[in-house]
Amino acid sequence: MNLNFVIKETIKGLRVNYRMGFTSILITSFSLFVLFLFFILTFNAFDVIRKASNKIEMDIYLKKDLPQNTREVFIEILKNYAGVQDVKLIEGKKAKQKFMKEFPEYSALLSLFQDDIFPERVVLTLKPVLLPLSYKSLKKNIESFGLVDEVIFGEEWIFPFSKFLLFLFFIDIFLIILLIFLLGIVMVQTLRLTILRRKEVVNLLEIIGASESTIRGPFVFEGSFYGICGGLISGISLFFLNMIIKKLFNIHLSYMDLVFSISLLFGLLLGFMSSLIAVSQRERQEAW
Repeated sequence: MNLNFVIKETIKGLRVNYRMGFTSILITSFSLFVLFLFFILTFNAFDVIRKASNKIEMDIYLKKDLPQNTREVFIEILKNYAGVQDVKLIEGKKAKQKFMKEFPEYSALLSLFQDDIFPERVVLTLKPVLLPLSYKSLKKNIESFGLVDEVIFGEEWIFPFSKFLLFLFFIDIFLIILLIFLLGIVMVQTLRLTILRRKEVVNLLEIIGASESTIRGPFVFEGSFYGICGGLISGISLFFLNMIIKKLFNIHLSYMDLVFSISLLFGLLLGFMSSLIAVSQRERQEAW
């Protein structure tokens, strides 16, 4: 393949079909922007729940007057549960002391009550690898012993947040499938218009016996150019969006460098694959 010839013909093709090419780049950049914006939200949401899971504790409030040996056996069973990192027994007196230390303004009021206003509880420290949706199963297993009054671990926010993550994940999959299909159609049609407008040049190259790579090269380069430009604009837009969010809300979105690189690569691959479809023998025959 003559690289100089291919580059010159690519530039000519970009000039011939510049309006449709510009439209293709805009559609590609906007679509990739929406797609990778959802990716960033998903990645950061998973990161938030991963960090939060390091601090999640499950408070198990035991029934009153449990025999000492029953309590010890129960604690040993909890230590062997999958996903449990540490088990601590907090007696009522110690719980009261801890509360008074953290909230000294209530010391005078609490001195009027006995220690049993703070029920004895077992605190489970959960491993970060434990999935949030597994907490409910762990809670049911613990309650099945009949030795506890209540199990609390922040389920009022963990489950809704986990469902939101699952929703984002399916939205990402849906957008990938939809946008690949739509962008593929846009790019293929753009390149087919270029082929139609330059079919005399293509026919001449075939007559003089030019190689297939030389004939296809300009159109492959053109499609790759559209894709990488769309990915670049999308990545830059996401970068500026991150700056605006950080300035207005003091929130920094992570994984921006990774998403920027993936956006460029995704755009390049999409443009390259679309160009291969457009210049295939079947497509060229249909176009001519």
